[in-house]
Amino acid sequence: MEKKKNIIYITGTDTVGVEEEVSRIEYFFRERQSVDNIHRYHLSTLSDMRSLEQETSSMGLFVEKRLFVFRGAIESDARKKKSGEKEEGLLRIVEGVDDDTFLIFAIAWGWPLIWWLEQHADVRRYGSIDDASLWQKRWSDLDGQTISK
Repeated sequence: MEKKKNIIYITGTDTVGVEEEVSRIEYFFRERQSVDNIHRYHLSTLSDMRSLEQETSSMGLFVEKRLFVFRGAIESDARKKKSGEKEEGLLRIVEGVDDDTFLIFAIAWGWPLIWWLEQHADVRRYGSIDDASLWQKRWSDLDGQTISK
């Protein structure tokens, strides 16, 4: 099965790399679309999954594309591999999303959802950086003047 390019799962032990990738995607989206078309959610505060499902499936009159960013962790019973209401709602969203809606997941836990994302989404992994040369590339734009501003 072909992976969906409009659903991106960003994960890894390098939390700085994960956050930089989310910020980079938001920046490029903001450059091409309105900032009003970017919606951010933390999974621990989600409560009304029906409203979220409706919001992700409906398109406004003058909206071309939308970006939904989900961060955090979903609490579920890992031993039983049982999903809760949040995961089931998010699974319905990812399975029914249209091509003009982009979903970014920078999440730590949620067993059935993570499994689905691993199989169907564009997965971007950021491991820890032990090589100093990689740090130099990452922070090459930064200098003392930039930091002191």
